Amino acid sequence: MPELTARVADPNTTWGTLQWNLMITYNRLDREDTSNYRFTASEPTDEWYINPKFGTDIVGGKGILSCRLDTVYDCSTMFYFCIRAENPDEAIIENYIQNLSTSMWYTKYVAKHESGPPQNGRYYLQFNEVGDLGCSDDDIKHAPNRNPNPIDSGWGLFQLTKFGPEARAPNAQELWSWKANAISGSGYLHDKQHVSETYMITQCSMAFGIPVWYVASPVLFHDITDACDTTIDQAVALKRYNGLGLERDELCYFETATNEWVIVDSASYIDNKGDTVANYYVRDVCSLVIPW
Repeated sequence: MPELTARVADPNTTWGTLQWNLMITYNRLDREDTSNYRFTASEPTDEWYINPKFGTDIVGGKGILSCRLDTVYDCSTMFYFCIRAENPDEAIIENYIQNLSTSMWYTKYVAKHESGPPQNGRYYLQFNEVGDLGCSDDDIKHAPNRNPNPIDSGWGLFQLTKFGPEARAPNAQELWSWKANAISGSGYLHDKQHVSETYMITQCSMAFGIPVWYVASPVLFHDITDACDTTIDQAVALKRYNGLGLERDELCYFETATNEWVIVDSASYIDNKGDTVANYYVRDVCSLVIPW
């Protein structure tokens, strides 16, 4: 962010103390983000160097700068401006994701798929490369990338919605910092992998060595033995990350009644037109590695 400073033009030296306030809001769609930063100027001629007040915060949206004299009346009209963001090069994002401690071989492909389709010929879109540029909440260029489906309103690289143990919405930092979004998305996917491994151990214990085949792409096709092949665990984790759909079916499970494995690699969802559509998420992600 460029350096931000505030001062009163032609101040009256007899005014005394000034109270500055910078409010940054982002109210697009379901967001109601507000951050306030304050500064007290002991002399009316003092400048406020704003950036240090942000600390580790990375925020964006509409900025409203105001000041007051002795908390009685406004000493200036409010100044409005907007904060937008740019995506770093794709290689920078990809390398950052790969080097996270929670990253697995398929983590970067999830981000690539989730933040797509590509805009202006590029993937890994924390922020939009298209649309109108301006301060309105409807001006989406260089604003956080959001899924247009109101039922699945994800944000950023990993399209974070309700995630984590507490099923929380992404915070402002995860909207405006691509690194924060990547850390949270990778961590959430890693958690899904751990849970999927435990789940498949239980399923395999019921199968007594009966193998299962699932071909998601040339990358993922392995049989499960009684020891459980970890590749199928990864496929289960991928489906869990996107969601199990209306049917709530895991990618695979062992049906003891028929003594066979059942594969359910699709999940049904309601799109933004109200139609029910099938989603083959595992195949879609894996096709980014080696296309069908």
